[in-house]
Amino acid sequence: MGKFQKGNDPRRNTAGRPKGARGKTPEQIRSMVQAFITEHWDEIETAFLQMDPKDKVNAINNLLKHILPPPVNGDSLTIEQMESIIRYLQSKQDENNQTIN
Repeated sequence: MGKFQKGNDPRRNTAGRPKGARGKTPEQIRSMVQAFITEHWDEIETAFLQMDPKDKVNAINNLLKHILPPPVNGDSLTIEQMESIIRYLQSKQDENNQTIN
């Protein structure tokens, strides 16, 4: 293979990773964390049961941050995003109306 050519080298990936595609490293970390939790679930549950109620709520909130998507701030959405949400909700409403009738 020849030396890298500055500019429009055909071997260069200018598109990058597709939007929404997960990298290998985060996927490996998720697998490791999942395996750790599965393996040590009894210990985690015991520690949770020994926590004060306030600490239990904090622990649950911290876990939910990693599970649930972040809340959407309507002020930060573009017009196109808002219109897309409206179309989606209308289609869901139409589907519900069709199943009822």
